[in-house]
Amino acid sequence: MNKSNLAALVAATVGILVLGGCSKQRAEIKINTATENIKKATEWQAGTFNESKSAFEAASKALKEAQGLRDGQQYSQALTVAADAVKQSQEALNQAKTRFADDQKTKARKAVEVARINDGQTENAKLFEEAQANLTKADEKYAKQKYEDSITLSQTTQNQVDQLLASLKNKAENKLQELTAKIKELEDAKGRDFMGNAVIKSNESQKAIEAKISNDRDYKQAIIMASTAINDTELAITETKKKRSKQELEGLESKISEAIAEEAPIFAPDQLKTCQDAFEELLRNFYENQFDTVLGAAEQLKPKVNQLITVTRIEATKDKINNVESGIRKLNDQTVEQYLPGRIKVMEDYLAQAKDLFANNEFDNAKEQASRGLIEQDRIVASFDALAEKAIQDAERAYNAAKSTYERMGQIFNAPGNKVTDPRLDARRVTESANLGSKLDSALVEFKLSNDNRSNKQFKKSIEEAKEAQSISDAVVNGTFGVVAQHALLEIQDQVSELERQRARDRAATQLTNVQKLVEDTQKLLAENQNREAAQMAAKTRAELENVKQELARISNKKRNEADFMIRRLEGGASATPAAGGRGPRVLGTNESPGGSDLNNKEMMFDSQELAAGLPARESVVVAQVSIGANPTAQGYEGNDKNLSNRRLPGGTYMTDGPAGSQPNPEPGAKTGMIIGTRPEPTIRTRDRAEGAGSNASYEGSGAPGPFVARPAAPQGGAQAMSVGGGATIPDAATQADQLRSEVASILSDDRRVRDVLAYEPASIERARQKLEDADKAIKTADYNAAITAAEDAQRIIVEAELRSAKVAATKNLKIAAKRINLAQSAGSIMFAPAQISEAINLFDQAKGFMQRGEYLEARDASEQAMIAAEDARLYNVNKARDLASLSLRYSGWKAAHPMLVEAENTAAGAEQLLNNPDTALQGQECAKQAVCLAQMALDKARDFTYQERIDNIYRALNQALRAGANYFNVTEVKALIAEISETRDEYFTRNYDAVELKLRDIEARLARVIETTPLVLEQNLVEVTEKLNALVEAGAEKYMAQEVDDVKSLMNRSVIDFRKKDFYSSYSNLKNAIKLTDTIEEKLQEQVYFDAVTELLSQLDKAMIQYATVIDYDPAFIKKLTSLPNGQQASINLAAKMNPNEFKDAVTDIYLRAIHLKPPPAQEGTHQEFLVTIKFARAAADNFQKLYIMDQLSRKDSYDIIDTAYNQIKRCKQMRSEIQIKLIDPMSRTKLIQAEKIVNY
Repeated sequence: MNKSNLAALVAATVGILVLGGCSKQRAEIKINTATENIKKATEWQAGTFNESKSAFEAASKALKEAQGLRDGQQYSQALTVAADAVKQSQEALNQAKTRFADDQKTKARKAVEVARINDGQTENAKLFEEAQANLTKADEKYAKQKYEDSITLSQTTQNQVDQLLASLKNKAENKLQELTAKIKELEDAKGRDFMGNAVIKSNESQKAIEAKISNDRDYKQAIIMASTAINDTELAITETKKKRSKQELEGLESKISEAIAEEAPIFAPDQLKTCQDAFEELLRNFYENQFDTVLGAAEQLKPKVNQLITVTRIEATKDKINNVESGIRKLNDQTVEQYLPGRIKVMEDYLAQAKDLFANNEFDNAKEQASRGLIEQDRIVASFDALAEKAIQDAERAYNAAKSTYERMGQIFNAPGNKVTDPRLDARRVTESANLGSKLDSALVEFKLSNDNRSNKQFKKSIEEAKEAQSISDAVVNGTFGVVAQHALLEIQDQVSELERQRARDRAATQLTNVQKLVEDTQKLLAENQNREAAQMAAKTRAELENVKQELARISNKKRNEADFMIRRLEGGASATPAAGGRGPRVLGTNESPGGSDLNNKEMMFDSQELAAGLPARESVVVAQVSIGANPTAQGYEGNDKNLSNRRLPGGTYMTDGPAGSQPNPEPGAKTGMIIGTRPEPTIRTRDRAEGAGSNASYEGSGAPGPFVARPAAPQGGAQAMSVGGGATIPDAATQADQLRSEVASILSDDRRVRDVLAYEPASIERARQKLEDADKAIKTADYNAAITAAEDAQRIIVEAELRSAKVAATKNLKIAAKRINLAQSAGSIMFAPAQISEAINLFDQAKGFMQRGEYLEARDASEQAMIAAEDARLYNVNKARDLASLSLRYSGWKAAHPMLVEAENTAAGAEQLLNNPDTALQGQECAKQAVCLAQMALDKARDFTYQERIDNIYRALNQALRAGANYFNVTEVKALIAEISETRDEYFTRNYDAVELKLRDIEARLARVIETTPLVLEQNLVEVTEKLNALVEAGAEKYMAQEVDDVKSLMNRSVIDFRKKDFYSSYSNLKNAIKLTDTIEEKLQEQVYFDAVTELLSQLDKAMIQYATVIDYDPAFIKKLTSLPNGQQASINLAAKMNPNEFKDAVTDIYLRAIHLKPPPAQEGTHQEFLVTIKFARAAADNFQKLYIMDQLSRKDSYDIIDTAYNQIKRCKQMRSEIQIKLIDPMSRTKLIQAEKIVNY
């Protein structure tokens, strides 16, 4: 390296060092400048103002960065960053200067105001004037934007005010310290327990004074408040000591009372006297207001009183233990264990426990156990006495029963009318009676001894003697019943023998068997010495014996009545079979009903219900009374023949009401013909009863296979055969009587059979009457067997006569039927009515077969049916034409098709005349066919006319309904009717009239109802709205919504007026608006009621919180301190307040239970949920406050959590309560307007 290069290197090195040293110094200068600026900016609070905050923070950050770079010897970078810090800090100063000057000026003005409040001009007038002058100058500087001068002057003003008020501040702080000392003295005197409110008030005063000194700087007012608080605290201290003294005295008084209750006057009288004297001295000191003396002396007296109680308990316990031991000895002497096992053991257990506890110095428990032992002793004595009393009562009842039974036996056997059955038996009875009397006297002696021993507390002897008296009495009763039962049994056996001679074994077998069984049971009981039961069984046997007699009398009367009814029925004096469609009377004397049970007979059901209710059974209602007189009818083919009356058909039909050939004029709307194209299917009576005489076939119903085909007949004489050979069995008397009664009932239920008997067998009726008179005589003499026999003979005479009359009638009917069949065949009936003519021929053949087999009853029925079927076959088309014409009349055919109806009727009448003559019968059939066609045409035309007429009437009624406002007040019904009318018109065609006619009826009825009820709909709505409105008015709606109530009434009145004017739209609109406005009133009133209820509950919650405010208003930190004892253990908390935690919880729970049952209006659901949450917060807080009692059982962390949670919950409750109260304020006006009338006149 040459010298020039070396010199250049040295020069460069020196230059670098010079420049480096310059950057360091410059960086230090910049950093110091920035530091001074930031310090001053901090003094001017640049970091608190929004205008300077960002610049201040940037400057501080840049300064820290520059210092870091400097410490790292990075001076160039440090210089750059420091320069930026200076710039940012200067900007912060400039921006904060104005705000700080304004702030200081405000504080200076406030300081001067504080000086004025504290009468600064009187304290130091010169200094006060200087402060005011500096404040004025500061304002001037500020106005001239000389902010630094304004800041200096403002701070000078504040310092002058502090100097001016220094003495007042010191005095106020001294008063505050004095008050704090008094508060501590009050708490040391247990003021929180006895004067909790005073402690709270003093603490509040202390806080208020601190606020006056620190915040308001109103030192003079703070001094006044402190003086007042000090006086109040001193009074509270005195009152606390008084209450403590009173509490101590009450405690001592309670303990002395406890000692007296423990019998101290008996067991420790001297100690009791000493304690009572000391207590009286304390009372004198208390009334002289020497409370400190009272508190000190009370602490000295407590141990003495406790000792008195202990000594008393020891002596009292010893005495009770001795009493228990004595009681056990006395009870053992009476052998109580024999009668009350285990009871003395209980006393012994109590005694052992008492001794053990006494030995362990547990005197209270020992005394309690000994007392229980004495109580148990009293119970044992009472139980023992109750046993003796019960034994005496049992003995007394037994003796009285024995005496009563014995005396009753004497009255029975010594009665004047009592006859001696056997002298030897009577002598034995007298001996047994004397023995029983002696035993009865012995029982009385034992009973009296038992009473005497019970009075002397000798319960054991009393019980034994009472049991002996009871045993003797029971033996007397048993012996007495034995004597009575034996003699009663002999009398019963004599009566049974007499009844058997009256054939009671056959006619009252069940009752007599019961009597025999009871006699055997009585004998068995006597053999087993169960004499009381034997006497009771003998009495039951005697009653059952009366049932046998009553049954014989009932059967006799029943048979007699059946015979009498039969004769009167035959002679026309009894109720007959009713007309078709009616109901026949019940047959007397039968136990059977058509359906197999009396429950199927309506009249029998009614009688059963009345009998069950204790009412007499009703007489059967006679529906029709039939006589055998003439039945005048119109003349026709054998027109006067009663057998051809259509009403005499077995099944009943809709054909004419007279005999065949008669055509009476029908009434309008009446059914005058049979169903078109059909005739009733007759039923032949093949036999009246399966058991009846003279018949051997069964009934054939209308649904049997084939028209009127009889079932195969049974062998000849099947039902009546009573042969004694060939293995046949003769029916018993009861079966024969039932068969006979069934046959008679069958005869009497059929008018034809009755008529035949009366016509052909009058002599038989007279013979039956003679038998009935014989039965009456036998009943009067109680000869039941003769009465029953005579009545049954009368019935048999009539049954035999009926068979003979049936034969004569059947022969006559067959002749007439043959003539009618021939005439029908000549009229061509085989073509027009093949079923009817075939039926007539079959019935005729069956009737002849019945006659040949001797079945005259069936032959008569079949022959009558054959006559009717033949007549129906001959006049089939005539009857059909008349039926169609009659049906046409129902549809107003006389208006729509009068000519065709007249022609059809005339043609039918002519056809009937032609059909009467065999020579013109075929011509008559053609005329009848023409009559059917005419009648059918008339029917179709009448249906169309009637349909159109009814449709027109329906539309007229619909228009009338619409004009009456139905389209407004019955909209749904009107729409449905219009749709149904249209549907009905689419469905109609001539032959479908009957189906459409049902719908027309329904439409007409509904239209009539719509027309009738449309005004009622309006009236009903008005009534409902009026009632609802009146209810709202009574509930107070006019107090809040008087105008709305008046509007509703106006709308209702306008609705009525518009309805009368036929302005239905306006009427409907007004009514609808009235209903809507009424609902609005109801909703608002419900909200008001809800608001009132919530307000009341919130008021109760406030009241509960005020009464518990002593605890609620404490600071949680203070409560936490109370949970810790000086030794570090946890402590329970019991703070004095107007409510304890349990009462507070009960009050809040009651409010909650009432709150959840409130039903809010729909618009207040959200408010109600918030209200419930508020009450739940209060309830949860109450639960946690209740846990203050058990803080000693919890860890410190858990205790603190509970306390914090409780106070947070009560705070949240108060906050939500305030929010809800604001929501409950009704923003609407509640001005009471003029009230409207409550009654709407419509």
